[in-house]
Amino acid sequence: MRVISAPVVFAIEIVSLFFARAIFVWFYNRTGSGVLLVAIFHASFDAAINQLSYDVVPASNTARFLIFSAVIVLFSTAVIIATKRPAGTTRRCGARTRSRRPGWPAPVR
Repeated sequence: MRVISAPVVFAIEIVSLFFARAIFVWFYNRTGSGVLLVAIFHASFDAAINQLSYDVVPASNTARFLIFSAVIVLFSTAVIIATKRPAGTTRRCGARTRSRRPGWPAPVR
């Protein structure tokens, strides 16, 4: 496989990191602001890409980079689409909200 030029790799990496960030933010929100669980997920995510990529995709570094970048973008897009609310809507009444931390004063309205 041909080597991809540095600006193209950089652009793909920026897009991939944007979508990976969306996955981490979604995971943070879904775990009730659990930083430890997000850190564990991030570590397992890095381990999967760095170590398992050689076993899962026995190809060149370029092919592995493109495949894992595509997986990140596709998974993140699926999460964004599946959890998207229509514009202008808010949570339903009675839904669990985290408007303030325990022990903090209520926001002034």
